[in-house]
Amino acid sequence: MALIWLHMPLGRTKRRDQAALAQFAARLRIALPDHRVLVTQSNPNHADPDSIAPPSERRAEIMTFLSAHRPCILVWLGGPLRPNLLAEAEAFNVPVYLLDGTSQGFAEYRRPLLGRLRAKSMLRRFSKLLVADEDCALVLKALGARPRDIEVTGPLEEAPLALPCNESERADLAQALPTRPVWHAADLPREELALALKSHGEALRRAHRFLLVVTPAQEGIGAAMAEAAALSGFRTVTRSGTDEIDADVQVVIADLPGEIGLWYRLAPITYFGGTITGAPERNPYEAAALGSAVLHGPAVTRHSEEFARLGASGASAPFERADDLSNLLVTLSAPDKSASLAHCAWEVSSRGAEATDRAVALISQVVAR
Repeated sequence: MALIWLHMPLGRTKRRDQAALAQFAARLRIALPDHRVLVTQSNPNHADPDSIAPPSERRAEIMTFLSAHRPCILVWLGGPLRPNLLAEAEAFNVPVYLLDGTSQGFAEYRRPLLGRLRAKSMLRRFSKLLVADEDCALVLKALGARPRDIEVTGPLEEAPLALPCNESERADLAQALPTRPVWHAADLPREELALALKSHGEALRRAHRFLLVVTPAQEGIGAAMAEAAALSGFRTVTRSGTDEIDADVQVVIADLPGEIGLWYRLAPITYFGGTITGAPERNPYEAAALGSAVLHGPAVTRHSEEFARLGASGASAPFERADDLSNLLVTLSAPDKSASLAHCAWEVSSRGAEATDRAVALISQVVAR
């Protein structure tokens, strides 16, 4: 079985880098089932036999590694580079490709002159250099890379696969809710239900046909949430019950398992549960990839990088105080407002997917030769 070698350089230990690497390796294994994908990094996953530490820069150790694994391609994820490893890979006729190049990864080579000369020698060993942005392309050209070898593909990022849904169910619900503004409280913890209901009640005073859909954060609490919503004066149904979502229903407790992808598709607005109380939150790219605008509070921890990228691109609607949620809901109930936000979020969430698609296609072409 031919082997594809993915190498993550020392220093790339951020969660974003590790998540992107894991997803890229998984994509390659799906696209090339007749190939083994080996990952080397400074902190390998010891539970995975295909994740190991790389050889050192000692030539004898590198030669032993290459002789034992005989990769058909070496894929280097960003900088910095290793001259001996690259030289020995070339001696073994292993084509080398760079992915996810960033200007920061090559900062150490920009001076003195000796560093630039070493960089030029190493960069010209690569068959192709796929970089995150134009800044990196300019840096590599200045270091001596051949312009024809450089391609700007965007950053290699974790891009969650679109969550599935029952298409016939989606079509039926879309027909039943054609003009109602819908907002979705995704993975809502019990501690935030009162806030969601309060915000929903305030929004209903200004947009009386608003519908709140709650997907509970834990299994088994749907009935209690429905009871609390009903006691607060809302006409409430559960997805596990037999009642239809008619025009009078104000709150739906979506307590059936595996339906969150359905509501990302149907709700133009999604609030990410846990971002007020600090409970674990879901990846916001899940909603962004399916066309739902992202709302969140200040307590983002588990996916702080994703929320930050959405915020920096104007692709989410953050709020600091819980009382601000109802105002945001009313603002975004206008279809043009939520659609604009959702489109920006989709663009941000799809960038990593585009870079991954291009990289998978390139490697597939190379190993098929």
